[in-house]
Amino acid sequence: MPRKGLQKVRTGCATCKIRKIKCDEGRPECLRCKSTGRRCSGYTPPRPGSYSWDDLLSRSPQYLPTTMPEMDNQGLEDFVFFRQIVAPLLGGDLGGSFWTYTVLQVAHSEPAARHAVLAITSLYRRFGDQDRQPTSEPCHDGSAFALQNYNAAIRGIALKSPENLEVVLLVCTLFVCIEFLRGNVQAAISHAAHGISLLNSSQAKSETTPIFRHLSIFPHFFGASVSSFPVLADIERHADTCKGGLPEAVESLDELLSRSVRLVRMTGHSRLSALPGDRPWQLLLRDQQNLEADLDEWWTSFNVLRAAGHESPSPILEMRYLVAKIWTRACLNPDEMGYDSHIDDFRRVVQIATEVRHAINDVGENKFTFSMGFCPLLYFVVLKCRHLKLRLAALSLMELLSCQREALWDYRIMSAVGVRIIEIEHDIRITPNDVRGWEALDESMQVPPKDSQRIRDNELEPDMHMSADGDTSMAQRKILFLLPRTGGGVEVRYDQINLDNGASRGK
Repeated sequence: MPRKGLQKVRTGCATCKIRKIKCDEGRPECLRCKSTGRRCSGYTPPRPGSYSWDDLLSRSPQYLPTTMPEMDNQGLEDFVFFRQIVAPLLGGDLGGSFWTYTVLQVAHSEPAARHAVLAITSLYRRFGDQDRQPTSEPCHDGSAFALQNYNAAIRGIALKSPENLEVVLLVCTLFVCIEFLRGNVQAAISHAAHGISLLNSSQAKSETTPIFRHLSIFPHFFGASVSSFPVLADIERHADTCKGGLPEAVESLDELLSRSVRLVRMTGHSRLSALPGDRPWQLLLRDQQNLEADLDEWWTSFNVLRAAGHESPSPILEMRYLVAKIWTRACLNPDEMGYDSHIDDFRRVVQIATEVRHAINDVGENKFTFSMGFCPLLYFVVLKCRHLKLRLAALSLMELLSCQREALWDYRIMSAVGVRIIEIEHDIRITPNDVRGWEALDESMQVPPKDSQRIRDNELEPDMHMSADGDTSMAQRKILFLLPRTGGGVEVRYDQINLDNGASRGK
């Protein structure tokens, strides 16, 4: 046993270990050996799974070797592709260094993370090759290489000890990404819930906490109930944390957006029926008021950060804030007419997206991103703004700025649903040319629909089917719309959307 005040030499070069002195761990040779004229004998790589979290993150990317244990040429090629192409795209403008640095570091030394990265890369390469839409049913994407690595990652992470919590959490986020790419809704929600539960039980700030805070938003758009999906505990969270810089501003807004969508889901039952929900109305009103105050505080703090000019916040942050603000303030209204008072906020969302579009010289087609991008934010305008010209502008910008899939938000589905909702509410038929030519719209068509025409909610059936029309076949999904019933309550209207060109047919 070492004397009190001393530590056993566990890391460092072989020479310093033999001499039983602390090594500065410089690479390729440590400075302590070089300064004393000794030959630095290099470093013995730890066995897989034995790295500490600090060890994993301290390995600088320039020292990553061109070969890795248990990886053939196919795997090495995919790892390089992930590092150079996929990782920078996954996080988007707000992803920080998680995908481009942290994931790469851990994947180099942890087999479970490495296998998960290879599965993501294989699925990303093939994404869009098959007509696969997000579904609640288990799916088989047919990529043997991806499934082989996914299963290997699952087996590897199951062997981790509780001390490896950070690695388990990181690999859990990779599993969510895999299921996003596979379009498997329930599995993605399950992995996200598991990660949040682990974070809550650890009661400590983690490198992955901002990722899981963002992942707490999407489940409530895809069927997760407020009672079944865990809330990520507030660990030193405050609405004014924009003062800490851009990363803190992003995480703080994600928390507010998560609270907003949970509030909307809790109020939805009462709005769509004459029956009370699980949470008393007085408490919902208090929740709304508190959230509005926190959103206002975040916006004030964010403007201070923006005025300081030290960082250039992504314009998507203001769009997320506006969507959360509109939704929070309108969620307790008994009808849809309250959204009309937010026309200036809707117009600002469209204006920001238009400015982004004009600032991009060449819009390349990005197939997939892990986080929420422009698509669901513009889709919100399409659904809830009843000013026809703004709706069509948002629909047009969705086509120009969206990835094919953002987390589980699928552009093709959302565009088709948006077209059909506009057609029903305004009692018109629109074509792709109408959407792209929205600026020429006749002002006489700007009269907003009556509340009785406004759709309260919609739900897609999970399965896609093919419909033949002569020599042409179309991919379609059945959808149900909830509209207000005279005298109270809602009525269900069944319809279908055409996923090939945005056209749709009611029945």
